[in-house]
Amino acid sequence: MPPDTIPLGAAAPDHSPPDLAGAPRDGRAARAWLRAIEALLVDSEQAATICAIGRSTWFRLRSAGKTPAPVKLGGRVLYRVEDLCQWVALGCPPRKEFEARKAAAQGGARPR
Repeated sequence: MPPDTIPLGAAAPDHSPPDLAGAPRDGRAARAWLRAIEALLVDSEQAATICAIGRSTWFRLRSAGKTPAPVKLGGRVLYRVEDLCQWVALGCPPRKEFEARKAAAQGGARPR
């Protein structure tokens, strides 16, 4: 069944705003946090914010190959928000394990 098809008798998808429990309290950081959540691709600093870790920790994990694979677009290093959410839901496994689990969940498609 295509992902945008709702079976008969099923409730419509919930399009409510994201849970703001972990959102920063000051105005500037909160606005940046919401922009990052709404985007499809985010930079490294926004990725760290979404995953609720520090910037230096993010770069340390990235250099060790423990973050999802980035997308390089126009000289920028970006991350898919969908991958970040799935990575956290799976317990933040190393990149190779994450890509293998993601491929298995997609029906055996080869990892990118």
